[in-house]
Amino acid sequence: MTAVLEDEDVTAYPQLVRQMEDAQRSYVSALLGLRDIYDDISDDVGYFGFAREYMPFPALDAQSANAFVVAIDSARNKVETAKEKENAALASSRAFDVDQVAFDAELHQIAENYESRLGSICGTFVGDADRVYPAIPKYAPMHDTLRLFQDPCGLVGNGELHDAMTGMEIAGVDLDSAVARLDGIIKQIGVEQKTAERECQQHMAMAKYVFEEQGNVETLQDQLEAAQKDAEELNRAYGYLQQLAGQLHCGGLDCGGSLAAMAAMTAVYLSTDGEFVANADKQSSLRDQIRSKEQALGKWQTEQQCEFAEIQSDAAVKKLVISLVTARLDILRARYVSLSAASSIVKLRNEATRLMAAQQDAEQLAINSQTAKNDPNVRIYKNDAIITADRTFYAAVREAYRATLVYEYYTSQTYARKSDLFLVRMIQSGDISLERYLADLEEAFYAFEEQYGRPELRVAIMSLRDDVFQIPQLGQDGRALSIAERVTQFRQRLTDARLLDLKGYRSVPFSMTLGYLSPATRNHKINYVETELIGSNVGDTLGRVYLRQAGTGVVRNLEANYSYYLFPERLAVVNPFFNGTKPLDPQVYRNHSLTDRPLVNTRWEIVLNQKDERVNQDVDLNSLTDIRLYFYYTDFTRM
Repeated sequence: MTAVLEDEDVTAYPQLVRQMEDAQRSYVSALLGLRDIYDDISDDVGYFGFAREYMPFPALDAQSANAFVVAIDSARNKVETAKEKENAALASSRAFDVDQVAFDAELHQIAENYESRLGSICGTFVGDADRVYPAIPKYAPMHDTLRLFQDPCGLVGNGELHDAMTGMEIAGVDLDSAVARLDGIIKQIGVEQKTAERECQQHMAMAKYVFEEQGNVETLQDQLEAAQKDAEELNRAYGYLQQLAGQLHCGGLDCGGSLAAMAAMTAVYLSTDGEFVANADKQSSLRDQIRSKEQALGKWQTEQQCEFAEIQSDAAVKKLVISLVTARLDILRARYVSLSAASSIVKLRNEATRLMAAQQDAEQLAINSQTAKNDPNVRIYKNDAIITADRTFYAAVREAYRATLVYEYYTSQTYARKSDLFLVRMIQSGDISLERYLADLEEAFYAFEEQYGRPELRVAIMSLRDDVFQIPQLGQDGRALSIAERVTQFRQRLTDARLLDLKGYRSVPFSMTLGYLSPATRNHKINYVETELIGSNVGDTLGRVYLRQAGTGVVRNLEANYSYYLFPERLAVVNPFFNGTKPLDPQVYRNHSLTDRPLVNTRWEIVLNQKDERVNQDVDLNSLTDIRLYFYYTDFTRM
């Protein structure tokens, strides 16, 4: 077209330049759309943007029947909305009215549609005359501060991009926390080594602790070297996030090519033989190690038999080895979350850029309405009713997929007709409609309940003193410890300053294993939890205990196989009862925040906040004799 310009009459020059600019904008918009589609179908994430191990679990309360009922109700609501938009699109003519006024109004409506989505991504602000504008370059001059930025998208304190940037910062904190936890475990191993050396009065090198696992011999030093390697990889990921954060705060999309720099940095970081896939595979391998070590961790071999030291040090070092592998799994999980957060930021930036380019294209077409009227592509694909119908249809299909995943989780089995979801093209028409798919899914759920019945309610009690801290029953001299002596050791552990986290709260991590549950039961899911504080000076009848689930869930399904789930971290604030007495309504002490989540999990945390939780400040920790957790859960009986 440049060559054409040289030969054309000068009077046609402005029109040809505009045609070139229109073609460039359309090309950029199409490329960004293709990039979003590529991200959706890449091997790094599952269908509809969900990670392979992520479970899109709905929020439940005491009145909720179960997770599947909530999920399928949500899907039906979105299907109804999409059906209305689909009917409107079918009733609307695919060709625009040739009347110029009607056509200009249609283009204006398309612009409004773009800006609605841009406001969700980039955030909104209040400008002149208290009007709300999307935070895009077009409206930056409407705000005294934002006019200083070339592109204010994501910089106004709200919107999906701002939330994604906040998630990346939280992921960076999790990375630091994972490294600190790993370093703490390594230091605990060193302390245990020195203790064993003093008790045995001879050198017991850490590398000489040898354990057998499934016919293979490993040393504790091997585990420490592998953990150090994970820490080095984590530092590399954290450095990448710091570079990406610098690009995001440069002041806009056009400053120094920040978007191109982010995309290039992400491509380089993720190009080394499939970073996400390797990371996920490594997590799976470490989970297998944890389960194997819990079930088959062999007997320690030392240079010489040391009877008492073997009793004391054997169990402690075994537990620390399991904790070491668990910490490595947490590091890999933190890396996975941080990389996913960075990928989400780049994807949202791409979508915002594509939408702004498409909006600019529509505005240019409005200026030259005669060209737009004669462009068949505009007539067919830019109709606002069709755009809205496509968007709501995709949201409904995505919600149906979420409901399918929840069905598979609730029943611990694969839904055979899930592949039909990818053949759906319309809400209520066609051989496989979305309404029919949801009806079949609901029917499959009722058939499952008819075959296996309702799950049974059970309880598992975990003592902080006996199960988590594992205060010994025997003293160093081999005699049985009295309850008073064991309580003294429990209080020393509970008040240890090393339990304080970054916020100043006492945080005690622990794991729940299948060993606490009956081998004749399957599909263990939490119904609700309660906590109890036992002590002589606990103040009034009010208190609060935080219970956090942050690890990988494990479910033994109906076929006695194991399934692993990665849920978003969730914190439950539980009102405890004291010394077995419940003076208030029993519902007050039941917390349903974790309902239907897996009971077996690699990382639980019980948190005591006496720093800024006022109702806990009258509890004397040195008067407590135990803290108990009551996990009420459901399961199915099947040998």
